[in-house]
Amino acid sequence: MSELGAFGMRVNAITTGLTFPTDSSKFTHRDIREKVVTQTSTGRLTTLEDISGTVNLLASTLSNNLTG
Repeated sequence: MSELGAFGMRVNAITTGLTFPTDSSKFTHRDIREKVVTQTSTGRLTTLEDISGTVNLLASTLSNNLTG
């Protein structure tokens, strides 16, 4: 995809895994949620605020030269 940068095209994705609070996390058994948490680099589930902050960054001019 690096060849598209010259045309002003950037590709960024947000992949959050299990997010809290959502229906998915609410109906996931507690022991499974705890196992997921131990396998994340942050040691916690992603929140809706985490996602909105990332979306705001990627949608703003602060990310004009951000790739990957």
